[in-house]
Amino acid sequence: MADGPRYRVKLRRRREGKTNYYARREMLKSSKTRLVIRKSTKHMRVQFVNALPDGDITLVDTSSYGLKNFGWKLNGNNIPSAYLTGYLAGKRAKDMGINDAILDIGLQSNTRGSRIYSGLKGVLDAGVSIPTGDDIFPEEDIIKGDHIKNAAESYSKSELKKLFSTYAKNKIDATKIAGVVDKAIKSIDLNFAKKATKKPAKKATKKPAKKATKKPAKKAAKKPAKKAAKKPAKKAAKGVN
Repeated sequence: MADGPRYRVKLRRRREGKTNYYARREMLKSSKTRLVIRKSTKHMRVQFVNALPDGDITLVDTSSYGLKNFGWKLNGNNIPSAYLTGYLAGKRAKDMGINDAILDIGLQSNTRGSRIYSGLKGVLDAGVSIPTGDDIFPEEDIIKGDHIKNAAESYSKSELKKLFSTYAKNKIDATKIAGVVDKAIKSIDLNFAKKATKKPAKKATKKPAKKATKKPAKKAAKKPAKKAAKKPAKKAAKGVN
């Protein structure tokens, strides 16, 4: 490790390999909302984030775990679930008035047709504008799960129960996964269509309270006080000596 009187210790997240501060600085120069897409071994997460002097603020946070509310009960770490997570996040962003953003993939590998770009495709299809190329996305049939269908058709029924246990548990035919993806998309669209048709509740108009009219108090008529009549003092009678 370098040392010396002029050596400056790197930032903690740089030392831990979690943040590329040069790439982050270049993105922050645009002053635009960042579309942050991250993947794990089990789920996908899509966020819309703004950078502030005191730290980042998350405007939209969507995980593939929440797709179960829209009929998706399958794995959250494949390409179809990544697309649905991005589509749901994009719908939420549009609902909040976010129309454009820039992509932030962090330190993840930039692989064409990966889950990252499947999620990005979902955000674009939801109506959010992101500057990107056209040759980085997975093919449409893969987004609809065609590769899963082909794999399922190559196994016997006994093997399907072991290898596709999640599908068997939820009574879903793995060879018909495209229909499940379409149903989830329609469920998301229907959810936001209902929100759009809801009329804002009317605010109750408060009637001005009537001011109590104070009646002038009647003044008691003062009767003139009776003067006490002074009786003339009796003179003492002087006796004769």
